[in-house]
Amino acid sequence: MWKNRVAWAFLCLGALAAYVFENGLGTFLLLTLCLGLPLVSGLALALWPVKLRGELRVPELADRGEAAECHLRLAGPRLLRVRCPITAQNRFTGESATICAAGVGETAFILTPAHCGSYRVTAGPAAVYDLLGIFKKTSLVAAAGTLLAPPRTCPLALELAQTGTGADSETYSSVRPGADPSETFRIRDYVPGDSIRQIHWKLSEKTGKTLIRDFGLPLVNQTLLLLETTAIPGTSLEGEAMDLCLDLLASVGSALCAMDQTPVVFDTPIQDPADLAELWPVLLSQPLAEGSQTVCGRTAAEGLCTYAHVAVISPYPPPDGASLLNGNRVTVLLAGPGESPGVETIPIRADLLQRGGLELVL
Repeated sequence: MWKNRVAWAFLCLGALAAYVFENGLGTFLLLTLCLGLPLVSGLALALWPVKLRGELRVPELADRGEAAECHLRLAGPRLLRVRCPITAQNRFTGESATICAAGVGETAFILTPAHCGSYRVTAGPAAVYDLLGIFKKTSLVAAAGTLLAPPRTCPLALELAQTGTGADSETYSSVRPGADPSETFRIRDYVPGDSIRQIHWKLSEKTGKTLIRDFGLPLVNQTLLLLETTAIPGTSLEGEAMDLCLDLLASVGSALCAMDQTPVVFDTPIQDPADLAELWPVLLSQPLAEGSQTVCGRTAAEGLCTYAHVAVISPYPPPDGASLLNGNRVTVLLAGPGESPGVETIPIRADLLQRGGLELVL
């Protein structure tokens, strides 16, 4: 737009000089046109209640590094000259990129996620120019979409080591039933397929209907998976390292499910890969942060860790991994160099994980 304004200024100066030297009707009309037409065009734009309607079509899923074709359709008067910025922001890493769509109609563009995350794609506000491209005003465009770049699940060989915890536990899950008859998880109505040994005979007799007693699930029979999403002083959360951490979380979680284990991720029991898939939109929409406490420190502050196995997945060595030790096994899966003091640390290479040649003992 500034080029058009400079050209207009030089044109007006030339017309003014011609009128000063010639002082004729023709030069007067030329000066009037040079000054008046752009002003009339700008006034018309200012008084015109321009309304643009936008529609964004964005794929729901795309692998990182994979080109995803997206479309923006702007509906409005064809005479308008429009430039509409399109911004894609990774809400997990905070990275963003912007391109511009020109003109009313449909524009195809390519979005290539660089890292895992939930990408919020928005259009506008658009810049609307007059016919001569000298004046502009902005117009809101109500168009947005979300593209999810989930982590990759890689095959790996996983083994759970023996721990010092026994089968009994004083702490039970509050979100999922288990098979420990010494603890009641809940009382509910009978449904076809329930085991006869779960019938609560005394309550059934009192209420006149068949009631089922769901048993408790000892927490020591579960594996806790922790993902580091906070950078403490002296550390950083780089995109490549976080991609590896997320791939590890997806791969280890899927491997545990295949072993009929129920890993817990962010207080959510994961019974099958579908549960993991439901977790990604929520997890990848939360931004990485800076702080003074690691995920190990936050977990330890909530009380004693009663899980038999704890896997801490981190891009840097957590200095307080040993705070989770409670007669259990704590393993740090490290997406980078270093060692976490007091606990077993396993450095993970991205190429080894992606080739499917990784063997882990948790």
